[in-house]
This record gives sequence, structure tokens and C-alpha cells, in this order.
Amino acid sequence: SELLRLTPLHLEKSGPSYSLLIRRGKQSCKRDPSFDQVFLPPELGLELDGFIKGNGIKPGQYIFKGQKEGQHLCRRSVVHAFNEASERLGVRITPHSLRHLYSTSLIDKGMPTGVVAKLLGHADERTVLAWYYGLTREKRRLIGESIRP
Repeated sequence: SELLRLTPLHLEKSGPSYSLLIRRGKQSCKRDPSFDQVFLPPELGLELDGFIKGNGIKPGQYIFKGQKEGQHLCRRSVVHAFNEASERLGVRITPHSLRHLYSTSLIDKGMPTGVVAKLLGHADERTVLAWYYGLTREKRRLIGESIRP
């Protein structure tokens, strides 16, 4: 949902680096309008900046436009696209599974779970740990290994 509501105002460039400003927390929109900065790989930042400029997207417009003027792409359209891609690939993927992949990758690379929890908008890092250990067990089970968390 956060990605669907992005505008060019959310993309910041600092030298060769890019970051996105994402509203903090899942439910905090009305209570706490502050933002977290999410750093992007340079290639992704360049690609996103090029997409914005190449499509003439103005600062207040949504990057991912919906069918109607002034609306963003709806979640159903994204889910539909993921379902079609899943069928073609023969692997079940969802937008939410990308979120879990992101968090698992960060933890596998050594990022503290408290930081990952903050990036995902969770107040408690135990939520991240529960998913991390579950996904890691499943991932290792699939390749024939067994671990105990």
C-alpha cells in the first residue's frame, strides 16, 4: 500500500544515493505523521528517477497511476499481476511474500532485528523474529537441511 501511494516527493536524491520517505508505521498515519527514510540500491534509485522523468510524472502525482485520473494503482490490480506471474513461473508469490523476503534478507545479512522491525513498521521485534525463524526453517527444509531456531 505504501508503494502504491508514492509520489515523486517521496524520492530523495543525495549525491549518487537515493532514498524513499515512507510514512512511519502501519497504523500511525493520523497519530504520527513522521516518516522513515528507506535507502535504495543506486541502480533502483536511478531506475525509479528515470521512470518518473520519462513518464512526465509531476511532484504531486502518483508514480503508479490508476485507471482513473488522479488515482493510484489499486491493490487488486497488483494482486492480479502477481497471480498471473505466479502461474507463469509455477511458484506462488504475493506482494506480502516480498515483504518477508526483504526482512529475511536483511536479517541474513546481519541487520539487527530491532532495525528490521522499525523498517517494517512493527513496534515489537518479536514479530519479525517469529517470521524470520519460520521462513528460515522453511527455506532450509526445502534444500534438505534441518535447523533449530
